[in-house]
Amino acid sequence: MKFFKALGMAISAAVAVTVCLGAGTSSATVLCKATQTPCAESNRIGAKSLISADARIGTLRFETDEGFLLAQCSEGGFVGEVLNPGGATATVTTGATLSFGGCSGTVSMVHGGEFEIHHISSTDNGTLTARGTLPMLEIKILNCTYYLPPGQHVGVVTGSATSPQVDVQTLLNYASGSGCFEHIVWKATYAITKPSPLYVGAS
Repeated sequence: MKFFKALGMAISAAVAVTVCLGAGTSSATVLCKATQTPCAESNRIGAKSLISADARIGTLRFETDEGFLLAQCSEGGFVGEVLNPGGATATVTTGATLSFGGCSGTVSMVHGGEFEIHHISSTDNGTLTARGTLPMLEIKILNCTYYLPPGQHVGVVTGSATSPQVDVQTLLNYASGSGCFEHIVWKATYAITKPSPLYVGAS
């Protein structure tokens, strides 16, 4: 429970920071091919652009909130497209379909999901948040199915010219199954392969 409480406090702190920055700052987000603020129109990554990533070896794990390993995968990734490219009054939204391979336990995706990316002021990075649409992201671990609650902080997108990535550390809630944990923790580092370069910026 200690990890669960600490993670909950971290998520609350992240929400508090967003509130302090103001709604205008958090919604004015675009994906950019260059590190510049504001991002020039010619450098913006537009709607329907493909986003794909591969999990870095050894990072894709599912644990209990006490840190007990439930499953670890030697490979995995996600692919999706930009649904909304963002702008001065909008944030970036993307879809994602996840894949898992070489797992120590059975891991599969039940439903894909949508995410929002919010620019972090004075950086080339952004926060990744679960979008409140259906179907929500659902992942089956062994015989238990878990879902990502809408609006929950998922991780951080780090912009780079050569190695943009997404660091995921978030809670998944119990959806169905017997003898399952109420929550599990999804951890992974995904190396973004397309588009690259990629930066999170403001319009």
